[in-house]
Amino acid sequence: SDEDDIDDEGQEYLEMLAKQAGEDGDDEDWEEDDAEETALEGYTTSVDDEDNLVDEYQIFKAIIQNVQARDPAWYQALTQCLDEEQRKQLQDIATLADQRRAAH
Repeated sequence: SDEDDIDDEGQEYLEMLAKQAGEDGDDEDWEEDDAEETALEGYTTSVDDEDNLVDEYQIFKAIIQNVQARDPAWYQALTQCLDEEQRKQLQDIATLADQRRAAH
């Protein structure tokens, strides 16, 4: 019957896929070092340069402090939706900026 033909063809197709997966799926000799970097992973900016004197954490902290001092309403609008965890993370960033400044 037609159903038997379809089942046979489907089974043959599945067997072919399994065979190909067995041939192509051998990753034993694959090593992470063999993987190539993607364009995004390889993209660097001056911020990524360890010798760069510009510290992104210090810049971020300075900008946030300037906004808070010069436009308290805008600062409030930016930070009012932050929950306690996010507020703590913002404070942690400021602390890290201070630590990085002290280290240099």
